[in-house]
Amino acid sequence: MSPRPSQRMQVICILLPRDMVKMLDQLVAEKKYKNRSEAIREAIRLLLLYHTDMGKLYVKMRKYAMIC
Repeated sequence: MSPRPSQRMQVICILLPRDMVKMLDQLVAEKKYKNRSEAIREAIRLLLLYHTDMGKLYVKMRKYAMIC
């Protein structure tokens, strides 16, 4: 999911272990994401969702029902 053009982006710098970067690059090579930034944005979106009340409800519900 790409950000809307109207959303302003901010550049950040992160340090990742080499193995993690290789795995990230593999996802991009397999066309699962357009580029590293898109993959990292998706990971952060999932992390933020997980830490919200709605995300916690989703995780709790997954224990009791099959959610795709």
